[in-house]
Amino acid sequence: MTTTPEQDDSSVTLADVAARSGCSVSLVSRVLAGKRHASPDTRDRILAAAHDLGYDRAAQRRGRPRSVPRLLDLAMSQWDDPWANTVVTSVRRAAAAANYDLVLTPESESMVDDWPSRARARGSAGVVVCLIRPNVSQLDILASANIPVALLDPRAEPARSLPSVGSTDWQGGFDAGRHLARRGTRRFLIITGRPKYRFGRAREAGFRAAVERHADGATVEEISSPWSSESAFVSVRKLLRQGGLPIGVFSCNDEMAYGVYRAAEELQLRIPDDIRVVGFDDLPQSRLMPPPMTTVRQPMRAMAARAVQLVLEAEPGTDPGDRAEFPTELIVRASS
Repeated sequence: MTTTPEQDDSSVTLADVAARSGCSVSLVSRVLAGKRHASPDTRDRILAAAHDLGYDRAAQRRGRPRSVPRLLDLAMSQWDDPWANTVVTSVRRAAAAANYDLVLTPESESMVDDWPSRARARGSAGVVVCLIRPNVSQLDILASANIPVALLDPRAEPARSLPSVGSTDWQGGFDAGRHLARRGTRRFLIITGRPKYRFGRAREAGFRAAVERHADGATVEEISSPWSSESAFVSVRKLLRQGGLPIGVFSCNDEMAYGVYRAAEELQLRIPDDIRVVGFDDLPQSRLMPPPMTTVRQPMRAMAARAVQLVLEAEPGTDPGDRAEFPTELIVRASS
């Protein structure tokens, strides 16, 4: 039998749910936050009480009407590459699991872009921000409407204390460098992204630390590419024409590593005999490359789920500036 909520507004409090379920307010709060601090029977009783009373956690915390559409914004500056597709898919799944619809919000490089006002106008429950750095005025607009923000894989330190989610980029770079060194590599190439975002710098630092520790005296060359396959292809092709093989290549993202494959094919070089290749991200295409590409897996689905959780469980008046880091994993395939 299906029951309908007795009320349908934000006037229902945690205390009301606690009284109905016969539990403490603190236990009710933890259960409704998705934390496992109760037996299955107790959890079911609390969830049933919340449903019967029409309690909505996000609306209650932000003082917003229950009738506001359940919308969550994803604000990004790039949308036309495989990594962005992975981000969108991951955030969409996390939002859907929480019964929210995802709104894709383009952000230009302009410091006066008014995307926060658009999010405010449509009554967004929160914003997951990826690859952009909101300025103070943009954050003020969101704060004035009690719209929480979480940063997903931020490219720089935020202008204000904000919760953020990332991966262990330094460790991922270190694992890539150590793997290539243990394959007997003595000449290394690192393809860094341009501009050098926060995560790119960490990956490079980890890689260089691994080479220094595990291949002391080896040569490390660097090519800088604007995070794209085409640019990496042109630069890597020029370097490979100079000889000096074999060489171990670490690319700070998978997209640039695909450019290495293209250069090797044009120059009739063999992967991994002449060129050992390791990327970073583990995009779907990487396992389909000829040969399948070794890469550092970034757990984007888990990262997106955490970012959505941070937005929907934001508590007013608390310091939100913690960074959640998810472990990367070296996925060894035939390219190295």
